[in-house]
Amino acid sequence: MKSKDRISHVMVGALIAIVVAALIGAPIMNAMAGGLSAAIGSPESPALEQNETMANFYNGHVVYSEYEQGYFIGSPNGVPALGVTPTISPTSDNKTLDTLYVLVPWWGPSSEPYLPAYDPSAYNITLDCAPANQTVTCFDHPLNIYVPGLGVVPLPGHDHLIGSVDNYQDIWWNVDVVLVFNQTAFPQTVYSTAGITSVSALIQAESMGMASMPIPTNIFLDFRVLPPMNT
Repeated sequence: MKSKDRISHVMVGALIAIVVAALIGAPIMNAMAGGLSAAIGSPESPALEQNETMANFYNGHVVYSEYEQGYFIGSPNGVPALGVTPTISPTSDNKTLDTLYVLVPWWGPSSEPYLPAYDPSAYNITLDCAPANQTVTCFDHPLNIYVPGLGVVPLPGHDHLIGSVDNYQDIWWNVDVVLVFNQTAFPQTVYSTAGITSVSALIQAESMGMASMPIPTNIFLDFRVLPPMNT
């Protein structure tokens, strides 16, 4: 089931309010990463082009993807934003769209629930992408994200979840953010088989109140899932 079919406008508004309230006190940046435009982000270096592989959870196990080019922002102002439905699509006739779920750990103290996303080692978790306030951002990811009512904050640490390999083709993926409220539902390492490692597990966690409904963004990433290697 696609996330777009399951998002309630009321729920999205409530979750954005939670994010805005909870992120007060998080590091705030006044400007977006250099080189952003309303379309493709800054091109990567040749070294990154050779090594742009990233782990993703899929059907209870890990698959790897290869990023093909910079990110795309589906809004005229070119600003990566939470709670925004894209108005511009990066697709062409030969490229389709799918959803990339970004799992953000969100079970810190009530006054700072975002802390696991910005200091994962303190919570004994490892993430596909470390927080942007601690390291260079992941391949082809924006460095910051705009939160309505707050402004620009560093991209939080997160894991990736997909529901299809899309025939191992290079396509665009629209990012939906999922806040994970309970540590037992979050994959503890990038190779975990327990926790939210499949879309069915995500739906179950949502129904149990252990994770939010997906929150839309205007961010698109371009990658292909790599076929399994023969052994």
